[in-house]
Amino acid sequence: MANPQTGTARFEMQQLAQVSQEAAKMIETMNVGEISKPFTMINTKGKEICAIVKLKTRLNGHKATITEDYQRLKGIVMEKRSEEKLDKWIKDKQKHTYVRINEKWQKCDFKYPGWVKK
Repeated sequence: MANPQTGTARFEMQQLAQVSQEAAKMIETMNVGEISKPFTMINTKGKEICAIVKLKTRLNGHKATITEDYQRLKGIVMEKRSEEKLDKWIKDKQKHTYVRINEKWQKCDFKYPGWVKK
């Protein structure tokens, strides 16, 4: 199972709980190196699957500091700035771009409102 936020198999417990409550509950009680018994869970596509997980390592949480977590904090800031630039770019392009949206889709809730002009 890959973490959708990082693309790796490394999860923080809150991230894992967002992806799969069932897997988070199972891992919470496991020891490092232990393999779980089979259990059912809903995958990211909404299908019920049978899963077995292995807990490779468990890292204790700590307060982030610039000296220890610089790269991680830098990544968070860069991702936020990138999202802000993309949002601004899309909102600017909406003002000057013609897009025809099929009548069936015009009442949808779009991530960026403003596509349908009245």
